[in-house]
Amino acid sequence: MQAIQQILEAYREGHGALLVSGRSLYDFVTDDGRIRPLFEALRRTLYKELGMVFVTYSLANGLHWFENWIACEADRAKVREALQSSGLLGITADDREVISTVRAAATLVRTNVENLKWEDGRHMRFAICFEFTDHFAPCGVPGSQPDSQLVIIELVHIMSQSLTLRNSGNLLLFHGRLDLIDELVRSASKSIRLPQPSKAEKQEFVGAALELYDGARFDEGLTAEGVVALTVNTPNRGLENLLRASHRASRLLTTKEIAEQKSRDVEQLSEGTLLPLNTSRVRGVRLVGRNIEAPQKFMARLAVRLYRGDPSTPANVLAAGAPATGKTDLVLQVAELAQCPAYQMISPKGGIVGETERKARLQQQALREWVPAVAFCDEITEALPLERGEFNGDSGASKAVTAELLASLSDESRRGRSLFIAATNRVWAMGAAMRSRFIVIPVLSPLREDFPSIIVATAERITPGCDIRPDDDRVLEAGEVFYIKGANPRHIRSALSNAVVLSEKEAIDTDLILFAAHDLCSTCDRASSIYADLQAMRFCTSKSFLPWGNGPADKYSFPEYLKGIVNEANGDVDGTALERRIEELRPYANV
Repeated sequence: MQAIQQILEAYREGHGALLVSGRSLYDFVTDDGRIRPLFEALRRTLYKELGMVFVTYSLANGLHWFENWIACEADRAKVREALQSSGLLGITADDREVISTVRAAATLVRTNVENLKWEDGRHMRFAICFEFTDHFAPCGVPGSQPDSQLVIIELVHIMSQSLTLRNSGNLLLFHGRLDLIDELVRSASKSIRLPQPSKAEKQEFVGAALELYDGARFDEGLTAEGVVALTVNTPNRGLENLLRASHRASRLLTTKEIAEQKSRDVEQLSEGTLLPLNTSRVRGVRLVGRNIEAPQKFMARLAVRLYRGDPSTPANVLAAGAPATGKTDLVLQVAELAQCPAYQMISPKGGIVGETERKARLQQQALREWVPAVAFCDEITEALPLERGEFNGDSGASKAVTAELLASLSDESRRGRSLFIAATNRVWAMGAAMRSRFIVIPVLSPLREDFPSIIVATAERITPGCDIRPDDDRVLEAGEVFYIKGANPRHIRSALSNAVVLSEKEAIDTDLILFAAHDLCSTCDRASSIYADLQAMRFCTSKSFLPWGNGPADKYSFPEYLKGIVNEANGDVDGTALERRIEELRPYANV
């Protein structure tokens, strides 16, 4: 498995001290067809391939060297003698326990063990794993740590860089949350981040778990392959709990339970900075209207390239335009077509000094590891700091988030592996440095003639199977009423939902649609919508993204607010006229 192979590779390269973070040592893995904790699989592998005795230490459990797992009594006696002579056995559980343990461990791992052999003739070496390193060697403000903690940090720093450790063939492992471990400890050891289970590892684990829990059953529509797809890049332990519960209680395991467990896992691993999105909700959803055709076609092509892992795939896309034009559904459709998970990015800002910077790094690190995937940030101009400036009222936390995001967006290795899609109504609020890293696609407000089709598509989402045509006279009239009132697709959905409740009908019909249109209180704020659309056009990065394409052959019905701005003969945008119209609308817009 990849987690253990990373440790073996680092050891074979000559690194005697490893700082291990990421995946929990207590997560479950498949080892020789059986389900075991990761630390147990590591113990077995180190013994089998390197002849190592695996010793663990934590504040809670003290020292543990798995004595009962050593079959030969003569071998047990040799290990016991080596531990005893180094001082690791019999340490008093008091305030100086950790110091004594680290000092004794330093003595053991720096001891030449060339003459120490197993009964089968192999050289005996030691691998000592200090668990929860961030608990006894935490990072802190210089001068704030007690002397006992400083002693531990110094001991680990010196021990990790010891040439005798390197020459002895022994191994030190420090496992913990990397960003919470003291800098001196981090600087002295090679850092390894253990990945969460890949698709192949998850498939192997699910297969072994279903053999063990042969009474586990899935709800209709859920398969083992579906479980693997839902839970890839998340720990196995939560999934094992669900399968065991299904087996013992003889009940069906549902997609909802799997999705809820994944949400808990993702939120915990990212410390609340990422949440999984339910891409299945856009299955069968139709996004209609001339203005969404070009964005939808381009997004579909992105999904195909992401599915193939094409390294020429753009990595960052910004969907810009007025509110409620379908930007979020476009993102979910990309993930659904690419058959990969989608994650909602949450602001990493926290109230503790240094917490924001750490969470920002954690968020981007998780997105780099959990591939392939789509990362989505809705209302990015409000969710994240995107403009470089002189304001430093939060001690540089906002600047740290901006710097981390800029670095991530510039990472060319992400192409074809992950896709970051952001949405905003206020594209002008982004700084130039940030905006230059995105492909900007305008998603403009629907045209007047598209309202009947939008009404029908929305009605189908509310009451599937309703038989309504966009050319029905009542639907046409309702479309005109909605347009005059300045309604957007979100307003239409709310109006239709309200009408269903008020009428107590089971399905939407044309009478109900017309009632909903007249019943909707006026929401007209057309100036704001037009302003957002014009700004999206202003920052558009490709003429092909505009709904009228490259010329009059597209027969696009230009709305009144684009008259004098777009040349209807060739589709060119008059930048001067566009800027002038934006300035005229600026005092009246509130997007």
